[in-house]
Amino acid sequence: MNFFKGTFWFLLGSSIGFLLSKCIELAPFRLEKELNLVSIADLIISVVIVFLFYIFFDKIKETKSNEKGLVSSRLEYLQDELKSNANSIRNERLKYSVLAARNKSFIVSINKLKEIIGLTSIKCPNDDIDKIIQSARALKDLQTNSPITNESSEDDEDLPIRIDDGIVSFSETRIQEIESQYETILTEVLKLRIVIIKA
Repeated sequence: MNFFKGTFWFLLGSSIGFLLSKCIELAPFRLEKELNLVSIADLIISVVIVFLFYIFFDKIKETKSNEKGLVSSRLEYLQDELKSNANSIRNERLKYSVLAARNKSFIVSINKLKEIIGLTSIKCPNDDIDKIIQSARALKDLQTNSPITNESSEDDEDLPIRIDDGIVSFSETRIQEIESQYETILTEVLKLRIVIIKA
């Protein structure tokens, strides 16, 4: 079927070309029998320059695409890590030391990502990354900075954070605040990924 379709279009194009050549008369086209070395050199240099420009711009485009892919995949990894951490907040066996280490690790990862983006050709406003860092620090404060008790008593039932034998537990209000902060950070990371992809 494709053969007939191709043949049809070839015949139609040839017919239109033949009819146009009969309707419009052009000056005769002649080829010189002598070769002009200057023209040939000019043609070769032009082709080489176009080819080099193509290679140069293609390499730049490929490099930028690779950089975007690497940064975007790193941001995707951080998103997955954030989701995992957010899901573990309601865990009744969460160790305080693990929680503090996760917060520190996330802030360090974002700072390293900021350095990596600075080394690439990606144009990304530092404000977007700084917002994520500020939100991560606010999350750390929600999870670690509050009046903490290590002894059980009936008076500290309303405290936002309690630690018993190294296991941290949060009040329901604090859990909601923490989950809200995780959502804020996830949204900011997603916005940054979109900025990186569009850059």
